[in-house]
Amino acid sequence: MIIERNCSKKVNEGQKRMILEFYMNVRDKVQRHTKRGNIGLRNLSRALKFMSSAIALKYPIMKAIYDSLFTCFASHLDQTLQTYISATIK
Repeated sequence: MIIERNCSKKVNEGQKRMILEFYMNVRDKVQRHTKRGNIGLRNLSRALKFMSSAIALKYPIMKAIYDSLFTCFASHLDQTLQTYISATIK
C-alpha cells in the first residue's frame, strides 16, 4: 500500500487510517464538485513525502500531517473545497 511504503515510521496506524479516509473522502468530494476530478495518488504520494520530510525536521506529527495534506490537496482548489478540506483534516 502506498501509505505504508511512503509514510514516516513515526506515524501510527490510526493516523495512517485517518490519512486514507481523508484521501478517499476528498477525492470523492472533488470529483463530484468539479467537472474534472484532479485529486489522485500523485497528490497522496507528494503529501506523504512532504510529511516524512517535515517529521524528519522535528515537526510535530499532527502539524506535519495537516500541513502536508492541506498543501498537496487544497492549494489548487477553489475556496469552497479548501474550506471542506481544512475541516476534513481537523
